[in-house]
Amino acid sequence: MSNPIGFGASDFVEFTIAVLLAVFALIWNPSLRRHVARLSAKTVPSMLLLFALPIGLRLLLLPNHPVPVPQVYDEFSHLLTADTLLHFRLANPAHPLHQFFCFRAGNKHMPVYV
Repeated sequence: MSNPIGFGASDFVEFTIAVLLAVFALIWNPSLRRHVARLSAKTVPSMLLLFALPIGLRLLLLPNHPVPVPQVYDEFSHLLTADTLLHFRLANPAHPLHQFFCFRAGNKHMPVYV
């Protein structure tokens, strides 16, 4: 089974089971439903939980699913873009020895790498 998000059939089964378990836990446990309703009434704690939960889950998954290594040439451009934006820049500075990269035709402008 091939799809654009990279999930296999077992991933869909696990996701379905997790959703069903969450729904059944909310239906059968009234005290859990009260805690969820109380948390959903408070905006800031709910947003903090939604912020921290994916980060915490990804950190827990790192031993089994390490950070992927780029394999296709296009993925390296994404890494360069991420590094550029991480340093709060819209373009990367020119190479320190950019004058040696000029063509014979006389490329006189200073290169900027975006």
